[in-house]
Amino acid sequence: MLGHGIDEQWLLSKRGVSVSNLPTYYGKISYSLKKEDDVLKIRVWGDATSPPRGFVFKLPWAKKIKEINLGEKKWEGFSGEEIVFSDLPVNLVIYYRE
Repeated sequence: MLGHGIDEQWLLSKRGVSVSNLPTYYGKISYSLKKEDDVLKIRVWGDATSPPRGFVFKLPWAKKIKEINLGEKKWEGFSGEEIVFSDLPVNLVIYYRE
């Protein structure tokens, strides 16, 4: 589980939030989050292999999501609090409703 416990207020910082070389059972993983207006950009990378369920990122911003871009995939009408993916690196762009 990545991103769990990140406070929404931390996203207000111009630098955003980052975690580097977090050791896990599957290898090291790093991630960064940056909020720009109603868009949240998340980048995840490292040498970790995918856990059986995949990497799970808990979204820290409790606003309604308009669209999520995961690479070339687009999800509309997403209503969950977690995004699951299996490959690294990954770039997520989350568009929130105004």
